[in-house]
Amino acid sequence: MGASASREKFRESFEELIGEDISPDDAEFWDELWKIPSSAEEVFELISPGAARYLRDERFDNLATLFTQAT
Repeated sequence: MGASASREKFRESFEELIGEDISPDDAEFWDELWKIPSSAEEVFELISPGAARYLRDERFDNLATLFTQAT
C-alpha cells in the first residue's frame, strides 16, 4: 500500500469512527485499522482537533475502544 493510499484508508476509517458506532467486537474493522501503516505524525496530521473533539463528545465508546486497543 502506497503512502497516499494508506493515508486515504486511515482517513476513511477515522470517518467511520466519527460517523457510526463501531462495536469493540468488530475485529474486522479494528484489525484493518491497525494494519494501516502510519506514523504518529501522520495520525496527528490527518485527525483535526475538531474531529477529535467530536469523537470524544459524540462517539465516546469508539474513542474508548481506540485507546484500549492502542495500549
